[in-house]
Amino acid sequence: MLEKLPSACWPVVAGLALVVLLAYRFWTSGPSVPGPFLARFTDVWLASRQIKGHFQIENVELHRKYGKIVRLGPKYFSLDDPAAVKTIYGHGTQYQKSEWYDVWNPRPENGRTNIFALRDIKQHATTRRHYSSVYAMSSLVSYEPYVNNCIDIFASRLRACVKSGETIDLSKWFQYYAFDVIGEITFSQRFGFLEKGMDMFGMIKTISGFLEWSHAAGFFRPLIALTRLLAARDNTEGTGKIVAFTMERIEQSKKDSLNGYDDPERQAITQPDFASKLLAQAEAAQRGGKDLDGIDETQLVMGACMGNVMAGSDTTSISLSATYYNIIKNPRVQAKLRAELDDAHARGALSEPPTFAETQALPYLQVVIKEALRMHPAVGLCLWRVVPAGGATLCGQYFPSGTNVGVNPWVAHRNKEVWGDDADEFRPERWLESSEEKLKAMNAMYMPFGLGSRTCIGKNISLLEISKVIPHFVRNFDATLIEPLSKMTELPSYNAWFVGIKDFRVNVKPRLG
Repeated sequence: MLEKLPSACWPVVAGLALVVLLAYRFWTSGPSVPGPFLARFTDVWLASRQIKGHFQIENVELHRKYGKIVRLGPKYFSLDDPAAVKTIYGHGTQYQKSEWYDVWNPRPENGRTNIFALRDIKQHATTRRHYSSVYAMSSLVSYEPYVNNCIDIFASRLRACVKSGETIDLSKWFQYYAFDVIGEITFSQRFGFLEKGMDMFGMIKTISGFLEWSHAAGFFRPLIALTRLLAARDNTEGTGKIVAFTMERIEQSKKDSLNGYDDPERQAITQPDFASKLLAQAEAAQRGGKDLDGIDETQLVMGACMGNVMAGSDTTSISLSATYYNIIKNPRVQAKLRAELDDAHARGALSEPPTFAETQALPYLQVVIKEALRMHPAVGLCLWRVVPAGGATLCGQYFPSGTNVGVNPWVAHRNKEVWGDDADEFRPERWLESSEEKLKAMNAMYMPFGLGSRTCIGKNISLLEISKVIPHFVRNFDATLIEPLSKMTELPSYNAWFVGIKDFRVNVKPRLG
């Protein structure tokens, strides 16, 4: 019948089909919630906006335009409300991660140990339990000598740049530092980023490429399938290269545990690394007849090591850049922080480099770091969760089961009802001056590492690195922003899940006085 239609009728038929499709989408796209017009009909709108790389800013602006709830897709809704944050992310929540996270697990056979992408709430809880001891701060502080090694090398490289008069891109060097610390604590061996001053093994490029693809591809099941197909085909490119790289070092850890270290520097190591600890933990459990909850020993170790390598440098380097930038951008803050650090050093309460315990006794340092992570949280997209069976009412709006709801940390950190009219300003004193009730409300909306049971498992690694290197640099170096950064209100960045800072260029010289 259709073949008998005159060719002139086809545009009309196509137009009617489009109208029917749009009408169907309109009536089946969930709650009537304001937002961009095209977002009601297709997820392509959100994916296309995210690809531009600045969605953390656009998301804030959308909420200031539309209110507490903004539609971002047919079944994707961004929220900006303290009560909703507690309901969705609080301990005991039944809101599991959405299918969007599947793209972050390109190798499903490892799914039980990729705790970032693991969506099942019970499986996540049992799997995370196997990792909790090695990520506890009480365990991590034993690695301080190795962090100190990286700080010393970092400072030495900065001094070399000072002598040569070279302008320094601190966003790169902070990532080199973070990667080498990860190498030290995970495998008892630096990767060589700081010594070589370059992207070793192309790891930064590989991870950046994966992030840029995945944060938009996650909205489309065929692209998730394609990601997994490509990951399974080759161990020499993309994430496969990182998997092979990590596996090689785990095998080296097994060898070292049996035969000792060949490298003289590593022979002096007395603190077992992540890989060694987890291998020993798994072997002890098996000898004792304990179940690893169905997780293969190698995959258990692989999960932690891959998590450290894939995500351990970005979150920390972004937070370091954001913190140091806000310090040198605000002379008042820098002077006040230096006074606190110099006083502590004069009293013998601050070492070079400082210990983690010493930094916890410095209140202004702590609020400077906290405020910097509020201003520039590492993650800049919504943390998507699925409304559980029975539906839920959030922000006064009913959402049926299966709807995707989420809060973007950048949105949460700029809510003026919580943070005040100066929410967009860097002001560390807010954490010292606020009432107890106000502080409680602020902390409930503070999510640079997520919240609840899904808080980033590497949070303590990041805080350890930040707390030690920032005071060392503030006390020992003067840095000035080069043009045009000195006239900008924010550093250049690109948001591909992590809001990566680019071209943080400064002139550095030793501090005088």
